[in-house]
Amino acid sequence: MLMATAALSRPVKEAAELAWMRQDAESGSERAPITASIVHDVACQRTAFDVAVFVRVLTRRGSRRSRSAP
Repeated sequence: MLMATAALSRPVKEAAELAWMRQDAESGSERAPITASIVHDVACQRTAFDVAVFVRVLTRRGSRRSRSAP
């Protein structure tokens, strides 16, 4: 809950970065309930445009990660 609140109190790009950092911290687990909560709360509390920016930032971060992976 605290992480979701932190994400909602930041600009959308910073919220996406926060979710990404949280995902990295949870990467050892099969499911990422905290990250899922952040994504859910952002999707419910932001405008459609903000959600699109949020998803775009996460998608770009993911594509950079996959290119740098061996």
